[in-house]
Amino acid sequence: MKETAIRPKNQLQNYEKIADKELGRLFGDETNLVKINCPACGIDAQKERFTAKYNQLYEKCSCGTVYLNPRPDYAAITKFHSESESANYWSEEILKNTEEARKDVIWKQRMEYVAEVIYKNFDKDYIFRMLDVGCSIGTSLEVLRKSAPKGSLEGAELNSRARRICREKGFKVYNSIEGGKIEAESYDIVTMFEVIQQSFYTDKFLASVCKILKQEGLLILSFPCIDGFDYFIMGKDHPNFSFPQINFFSKDGMSELLKKNGFDVTEFTTPGLLDASMARDYGMTHCEDRFKDCYLMKLLLGEDGEKNVNVIQDMLRSSGSSGHAFLVAKKAHKIK
Repeated sequence: MKETAIRPKNQLQNYEKIADKELGRLFGDETNLVKINCPACGIDAQKERFTAKYNQLYEKCSCGTVYLNPRPDYAAITKFHSESESANYWSEEILKNTEEARKDVIWKQRMEYVAEVIYKNFDKDYIFRMLDVGCSIGTSLEVLRKSAPKGSLEGAELNSRARRICREKGFKVYNSIEGGKIEAESYDIVTMFEVIQQSFYTDKFLASVCKILKQEGLLILSFPCIDGFDYFIMGKDHPNFSFPQINFFSKDGMSELLKKNGFDVTEFTTPGLLDASMARDYGMTHCEDRFKDCYLMKLLLGEDGEKNVNVIQDMLRSSGSSGHAFLVAKKAHKIK
């Protein structure tokens, strides 16, 4: 899959121009930035640091997690997601206009997997209740409605524009899962796709998820896994290292975070689609010593490099080496 299928070049450039102005203001005032401990293990034990755009400083913890530190405070992050111009543009101009392509190349595969997980844990005649946290414009819910028609599907979304689009599709959508508006132990399943990496209070956020899940309910989430091949190749140049992406968990770091918040991990896969393509594009414009000893990069940059992209991507997926991870966890105990 080509990245331009879901992120058209012109629209992406427009988005980046809008985001550049907003992030310049957001990070220009250091009084709005706060320091935190590792969002996975909770300790302050950094191994290394690197700087991204707007002097955003990322730290790598001893558990493998990479996180933005310092970062805008909780109120600023919430406001950015709910009403910033760039968040609105992403919802209305990129997600909405590429929705059909995203259904084909991303969501169909993801929701088939989600349906498989659901029916592995629940009877096919059971009318389960599911909440998609960070449901955006509701594409995931639309696709899953076809794969799991007996489910009661709902969403939660901070951004008002995306929330409106999702509601127009007939889904019930909450503004947030925090604040006690959702009844405790009311959902069989909670899904979160590319959400946890944007959360300020990861412990508080997951405690809220645990609270609304029934006993032995399922959490299905996807996240950018820092152990992935694309992060190894691109390093600090990876385009994901930019606000609002503020947490990049390792497999071990994510497992530790979930365990301390009441979940037992039952499945871990990496069904990514873009690692090999992104690594090849990066390697074509960057001559770096670490590529010399990387057999996969030799294949991607060689004469048959373009032909090798799909083969290598399949290998990365099957070996758990993609930078896009999927995880299933079961609620293990109550969080007070």
